[in-house]
Order: sequence, then structure tokens, then C-alpha cells
Amino acid sequence: MPLFVTSKLSKIRKSSIFTPTPTTFVKSALRTLGYEGRTSGYIFHDIQLWLAASLPRGVVDKQLWGMHLGLRKRAMAKATKTS
Repeated sequence: MPLFVTSKLSKIRKSSIFTPTPTTFVKSALRTLGYEGRTSGYIFHDIQLWLAASLPRGVVDKQLWGMHLGLRKRAMAKATKTS
């Protein structure tokens, strides 16, 4: 259950404590093999998922909705620009 990682695919260029580089993520995820039946693979992703599970569902849904609307808006603007 991973969250975001910096990559060309995710369009996230800058790593942070909550958005690791692919190398950092893989090293962390490999350390969980054999210890966890289900994991995000990265401790700070575990913290984010725990926090999201602790908040009321409406708060989490509103945050995710806003994030995805922003992503869609950028994608639509890019599609319009290229056509």
C-alpha cells in the first residue's frame, strides 16, 4: 500500500520525508519482507495512513477530492495546450 514516490510517472521531482526517492523506498520496503503481511513499505507512509485512518472519513475524502481535482485540472490544461 505505497503512497507517492518521486518519479517521472508521479511527476513529483523533489523528495521529502513523506515522498522518498525510489532507492530509499525500495530499501525500506525490502526491510519489511517477512515481517509484515501488509505494509506501505515506508515508515512515513505508514504514519500518513494511520493518521488518515484516525481522522473522520469526510475530512480525508475532502482532502483527497481537492488533490485529485488539482491533478485533473493540470492534466486538462496540458491536454488543451498540446492539441
